[in-house]
Amino acid sequence: MEPRVRWSCVAVGIVLLLCGLGLVLVPALAPTLTTMVVGGVLILAGVVEVVGAAVERGRAWGLSVLVGLVAIAAGGLLLADPSRGLGIGVLIGGYMVLAGPLKLALAVFWRPIPGWRWMLANGFLTIALGLIILAGWPETARWALGVFFGLDLLTAGVALAVHGIGGVSAFGAPEDRMLPS
Repeated sequence: MEPRVRWSCVAVGIVLLLCGLGLVLVPALAPTLTTMVVGGVLILAGVVEVVGAAVERGRAWGLSVLVGLVAIAAGGLLLADPSRGLGIGVLIGGYMVLAGPLKLALAVFWRPIPGWRWMLANGFLTIALGLIILAGWPETARWALGVFFGLDLLTAGVALAVHGIGGVSAFGAPEDRMLPS
């Protein structure tokens, strides 16, 4: 029996990958525009994460919902007052430091299913980049946020796409925990 492709995971992965690529390619945008773009991307990524978790309703769906809700809250705070460009560094750095351990926990749930190593790498990368942003604030607010947050979304997108192409639910559906022999 061949594994099925989970198109919901592949679609979420592609959306996150494209959002991340866009942020990496245009990191020097004006602070207000960057804040609006990052806020919108956070809300979009959070909504996609929550909807994907709700559709799959697997064993680790609660962690995916939590990651999505943290992203939606951070994006909402950014869009509430995009003129505070320097505050974005603290908010995004804090988001990444909080979301990283949740992504590590998701990787543990995914193991040994395809894509789990990408999510593990994404968790460590998210934590490291968040700490770099916070340690270098306010200087990092102008240049690093788009690049670092973009890298975070790129690796998360690859993890989800690989997971979905492997025919496994990214949100931990129990029936998908067993790979065909």
